[in-house]
Amino acid sequence: MPRLIEKMIDTSYMFLEVAKQMHESCIFKKNKVSSYSRFIASFFFSRVREMFESFLILLKADRKVDCVILLRSLCNMAIDFGYVLDEDEKAKEVKAIKYLLAGDKAQKKLLEKNIDEFKKHYPDLEPRLDILTSNISTMENILTKDYGVTDWSLPNISGRAKEVGGTALNSYNQIYAYYSNVEHHNYLFGQAYVDMDKCEPLDRPKAIDKSTFFRQELILIMFRSFFLFILQGFNAEFRLKWKNKLDDLSKIHDEEYEAIKEMDKGAQK
Repeated sequence: MPRLIEKMIDTSYMFLEVAKQMHESCIFKKNKVSSYSRFIASFFFSRVREMFESFLILLKADRKVDCVILLRSLCNMAIDFGYVLDEDEKAKEVKAIKYLLAGDKAQKKLLEKNIDEFKKHYPDLEPRLDILTSNISTMENILTKDYGVTDWSLPNISGRAKEVGGTALNSYNQIYAYYSNVEHHNYLFGQAYVDMDKCEPLDRPKAIDKSTFFRQELILIMFRSFFLFILQGFNAEFRLKWKNKLDDLSKIHDEEYEAIKEMDKGAQK
């Protein structure tokens, strides 16, 4: 493993340690107000910490493909995070409820459509459906009565990215869309794993190792960018006091990205 990526992995554990400390400071913060937007902020914050730990394990094992599947998932989360939280208080809460409502409705529809099959394996399915029904009713009532919102629809992922704009839209076009080929194991991606003349499986796809899209340094930089984005949003949402430390981490992150670009310049000479 190149020295630069080893250094970047070591640095990444510093980022995780700061996230752990942020979690602790949030726990000890008094008089916190509950909201749907804060539910999403806390959920995504906890989940992204797990994902980053898993990502680093896979990266050290040189499992690039599995790393980019996690990267695509995190890109999706970052777009959703920006869509929900980058607004004034009222709009933010409406978007948070719509986001959660869409998820519960989709799950309820799936369970009801396959209820007989699910009951074979999950005999306690009815209570789960009752919870979903109650959650949906509660959120629809809040949107209608508290916010005067009757359109409960949620834009699709590309629509959410377009609404956020800027980095989120670029991330959708450059990361989410491309790595969807990997996530869905389509024919274009699968050719890297098969000797097309003999139609035999390849033990170590050389096309993956040579591809810029699977470079360890770059996928780590992208993953950590999203990780920082969610940490910054979580800090702002709960009005914690970690901005200066997060700015320091951003500086380190940018310096390591510059080191990658300098390394590439040297390789081209």
